[in-house]
Amino acid sequence: MKPLRKNLRREPKTTQKEGAVNAMPMYVFKCKKEECGETHNKIQKYEDAPPPCPKCQGETERVLGQTSFVLKGSGWFKTGGY
Repeated sequence: MKPLRKNLRREPKTTQKEGAVNAMPMYVFKCKKEECGETHNKIQKYEDAPPPCPKCQGETERVLGQTSFVLKGSGWFKTGGY
């Protein structure tokens, strides 16, 4: 009879360099005040509240940017293969 292996779990391999910041997305925020209109970037969790404007300390909102996501190949609406 084979002996049972006690510890089958392996530690996950990390791909980050030593001293690197944890992988969190960078968001662009814009001040809600029309007079200000300041935009700034911040690395934070999605659940975190928007930070105040660095210029006027007013409320900010997250700005949606363009993505580099492209659907390639047949079968997608753009190519007419659907």
